[in-house]
Amino acid sequence: MPTYTFHCNPANNGCDHQFEIYILYSEYDQKVSTIRCPKCEQLLPVERIIDSPHIFVPKTVGYFCDQNSDKYSLDHKEHLKNEHYKYRTEGEEKELPNNMQRIKKIDTKQRKKDPRKVKKAKNG
Repeated sequence: MPTYTFHCNPANNGCDHQFEIYILYSEYDQKVSTIRCPKCEQLLPVERIIDSPHIFVPKTVGYFCDQNSDKYSLDHKEHLKNEHYKYRTEGEEKELPNNMQRIKKIDTKQRKKDPRKVKKAKNG
């Protein structure tokens, strides 16, 4: 919802008060004539001030993660990382439903030696 800034003009017997109002675009034309100054409650001296739009940028989860991780020591970060990946190294594999099989993981060293992944020579 956009924010509009208004000014109670002292030239029209106003109180020189500046205030903001949130109005939908679709309702602006209907409500602009009924806006009153919240301080002196006069209707006529209120004028709209054209200013730059307010931009709100919400903080993401990643921002808070980075902010919190800066508070931890390197030892604590390593401990949390090990706890997170513990399930990969410990325990038995869970039983799969019928008609399903596990995908074989390829070691990164094997992937480099795979003959199907030969780089094409440049034609010179």
